[in-house]
This record gives sequence, structure tokens and C-alpha cells, in this order.
Amino acid sequence: MEQRSALQLAAEEKANVQLLRITDGILIGVTNRDDLTGSLILPDTITEIGRKALSGCTGLTSITIPDSVTQIGYGTFFRCMSLTSITVHSDNPAYCTQENILYTKDMKTLLRAVATGCVVIPYGVIEISYGAFSRCRGVTSITIPDSVIKIAMGAFCYCSSITHIIIPSSVTDIGMGPFGYCTNLTNIVVDKANPLYCSKDNVLYTKDMKTLVQATPIKTFIVPEHVTAIGGYCLAGCTDVTTVIIPDGVTEIGEGAFDSCERLDNIIIKSERLTEIGYDAFSHIKHDARFTVKSKSIKALLQTCGSDIQNGQITVNPNLQDNENMEQISALRLTAEEESNVQLLEITDGIVIGVTNRAYLTGSLILPDTITEIAHHAFESCSGLTRIVIPDSVTKIGDWLFRDCTDLKEVIIGSGISKIGIGAFFDCTHLSTIIIPQGITEIGNLAFKSCSSLKTINIPSSARKIGEWAFVCCSGLTELNIEKGVTSIEYRSFVCCTGLTSITIPDSVTQIGEEAFGACSRLAVIRIPESVTEIGNNAFCNIQSNAQFIVASNAVKKLLKHSDSSIQDEHIIVKRLSSEVFTP
Repeated sequence: MEQRSALQLAAEEKANVQLLRITDGILIGVTNRDDLTGSLILPDTITEIGRKALSGCTGLTSITIPDSVTQIGYGTFFRCMSLTSITVHSDNPAYCTQENILYTKDMKTLLRAVATGCVVIPYGVIEISYGAFSRCRGVTSITIPDSVIKIAMGAFCYCSSITHIIIPSSVTDIGMGPFGYCTNLTNIVVDKANPLYCSKDNVLYTKDMKTLVQATPIKTFIVPEHVTAIGGYCLAGCTDVTTVIIPDGVTEIGEGAFDSCERLDNIIIKSERLTEIGYDAFSHIKHDARFTVKSKSIKALLQTCGSDIQNGQITVNPNLQDNENMEQISALRLTAEEESNVQLLEITDGIVIGVTNRAYLTGSLILPDTITEIAHHAFESCSGLTRIVIPDSVTKIGDWLFRDCTDLKEVIIGSGISKIGIGAFFDCTHLSTIIIPQGITEIGNLAFKSCSSLKTINIPSSARKIGEWAFVCCSGLTELNIEKGVTSIEYRSFVCCTGLTSITIPDSVTQIGEEAFGACSRLAVIRIPESVTEIGNNAFCNIQSNAQFIVASNAVKKLLKHSDSSIQDEHIIVKRLSSEVFTP
């Protein structure tokens, strides 16, 4: 398809282009989404489509993407309900389309579909991206080939016409709620040869049967006794469900697990071990739904999960109630300087659940040591917050905690916290100083996404896992110190960290995930120890063309070459180094 100049555009197409908000070649949004209707042909001055740039353009019916666009942010076409056509110029170096399905050029990642009817995903696709088939309500069936390894979060959400799904043995990574809000899905089958997942009675589990990933509608849903974790959005949108019974072994209920179960009116939580209820786990259920719980601590969790559950809806069964009383939180004792900000906090039983007026929370905030936990999303979009001190008394911080706190510059984390949650500092573009204390064992997925002002990161020896996309697009990062103790650097953990010039992998690391350091365009020196037994595909793709790899053994050299056939022998030096080399 040939590109058309502005003069050749139809009146409708011209009007749509005029609605676009473009800065430095980046399409960042639309001035009025309701006015953008019909066909849109993007001008070839655009090089990047930003995150959610066209999300919510419900009247958009077709889009043509020129060859100049080399980056498309996630969620670009969310809630584009009328979209029936996606076309990419044939000369585009990064993307292509087939039958109205958008792929990366190599056809390995399926990014977005606007399909209907029976869809057969072509063999060779490795990843089905976040929300790839979201709201494709006309899709009646999906065939997933056994080349697919990853099905991302919400990949098929709101596909309300799908009735059955077969997951092949190749799939080893499934995100939250892959089939959330698929209201007619009644049959889930996992290939018996799959090493990490299984299905039973049309419920999708991890292989050990401990995590419930996705369920199908049933009037009374009794969570099996072997389950310890109920995954995010696992039953979301199942409008037939009226009763849910959660057994004693469950310790975690994920985000949005029962969201939009509109007829759900009876929830019995038998577990005393429950320590986490994700944000909006019970949102949009029957407004007067009844909860029966075993203890006051579970009641407190329900009241802080962001689902607008009222006190009168929760009954603590006296026959099951613990004898221990909840400790009373003492009055806040703060300096006058900090008091105004603290007074804006919503605090229940030592848990910060949110902010009464986010616009008024500005400058520095020192949390009092009466705080023990900070809930999911508690400070999200507090754009005036510049500094926060989290005391040692806090033992848990929620996911997406400081997302879009664009003025946040300094964070001091106390020693009581063991995990930095998913998306905790997502798009904190001015964050320049953060001390990750000893005691942190995991850095969650997307934790520091686009923290472009971060220059130095020290990951302590207590950490074991650096999550997927944890530091993606931290373009200002020039110094990375990973202490010995970390065992896993996950998928795309440091992708597009364009300021890095050298890295040293400590000799505790056994796994380097796919594209872990991909597109670190200035990376020139990489040291890899003998402890590494797995290097994912393209772990070091698109770095300096003459980058030098110093590896501790021929075995590591073999792994490295297998991961990327473009790496030449002359760029790899085998040198048995002392452990000191790999311990910053």
C-alpha cells in the first residue's frame, strides 16, 4: 500500500489528523477522542505512538501506520470498539500486519488483533501481548500454535464469544486474567505435556495446582482445598456466579479476581492465612453482597482492597473468631511541617489505603512509624509529591504504588519491606534517588518502568529476582550494581537502558531472560560468570555492534552464541575470572 500525502486525504481523514497531539514525532494522544471517527491515516512525521495514545477512540474504524513508526506503546488501541482494520506500510522496519492483526516485523510477537470469527495464530509467534485480542467480541475461537511461549496479561479479555480454549505444551508464561471477562468461556484445556500449567474441571492452574489462574462460570464456585493463591481477574466478569467459598489454605486473592461478578452476593472466606487481597478484587459485585470471614484481620483486608465494601456487609463469625484483638493504632505524632500531608492520608488499622485529595499532597511526606502497610495504588497520580520516607515499621507496599508520580524525586525505603511491587514506580520520570535496602528479595515486574532520571541503581545481596521489564526505558541509568545474591534477571528487565555502557553479572545469577538487556544501545562490555546456566533468546540484542563479552567458561560462551547467532567468536573472551570480578 502506498502512502498518501496530506493533500490526497479525504476530508474525514484530514479532520482526524488535526485532532492528534504530536510532540517531537511522538503521537501522545488525541485532543477529543469522541470526535475522532472513521478512518485515520497517520502522517509520516510520526516515529512513535505513545502509551494508550488512541485508547478510548470508540469511533475509530481503521488506521494506517506509515513506515516511519518504529515504536508502538502498549494499550494504543484499548477500547477502540469500532476498529476493524489495521494496516502497516510494507516498508515499515519494525511492524507488519496480516489479516488485520498487528505483529512485530519478525512475526514473533502478536501485538493487536481486530479479528472476528475463527482465528488461527500463525506458527512462529512466540508472544501474545498484553490485551492483544481485548474486546474482540466477534472472535468465536482461537487456535494457539505450539510455538507460543507467553500469553500476556488480559490477552483475550472481553472476548465474549469464545466458548473454549486449548493451551499447548509450549506455553510457559501466562499473565494475570488471560481470559478475564470472557463471559461465555466454559471449556479450558491444557496440553498434558505442559510443564508449568494444567487444567481440571475447566479451571486453569499452575502445574502444582496451588495457583488458580483462570476459572469458568459456575453458580457456586468452591475454591479447591489445594489452592493457596487465587490469581488476578481469574473469575472477572462471570455474571452467573452467586456464591464463592474460599478455603483455609488460601493466602492471596489477586487484583480484580471477582470484579464484575454482578450477581455475586455471598462470599465465605474460611482462611485465617489470608494476607493479601488485591485491588478491586470484589469490585462491581452485588451492591449488598454478604461476606463471612474468620477474623478481624481478614475484615480489615476487605475494607482496604478498594472495592467499596461497607462495614455492615462483613460478618465475623463468632465461632471462628480469633481471641486476639486488633491492636489500636496510636495517634499520629508528627512535626508541623509534615502534619498537613499526613492528614490527607486515609489510614485504617495502620494501613494507608489512599489520599483524600491527591492534588493537595505536595512536597515531602514522612510516614509515621504507626504505619505497617501501604495498599495498592495508594499514592498513584500524586503528581505534586516530591519526596517520601517509608519507615522501618512498614512491612508491605502495594503494586502500582507511586505510578505517575511525575514529580517524585527521592524515595527512602525502610528495612521492613521485602518486595517492591508491580509497577511501584511506573513512569516516575523525575525519580533520581532511591535506596533499595537490604532485605528486599524481589523487584516486581515494571517496578521502575521509564524512570528516566535514575542514574545509579544498587541491587542488594538480599534480592533474588529482578522482574520482567523492571527497569525498562530507564534511559538515564549509567551505573548498575547487582550484588551477589541475585539468581534471576527476567525477561526484558533492562531493555532500552540506553545509558549503560558496561555490566557485570554476579556469580549467583543462573538465569538471564530473553531480551534482558536488549536495545541497550551503548552497552559495550558484558561480564558473565560461570554460574549462568540459561541465557534467553536475544538477551543482548541491539547493543553495540562490537560489544565485548567476557565469559567465565566455554559453556557460557556456547549459551551466549545459542541465544543470538549474530554474536561472533571474536567478540567473546573466555577468561576464568575470580569471584571478586563478579562481586561489585
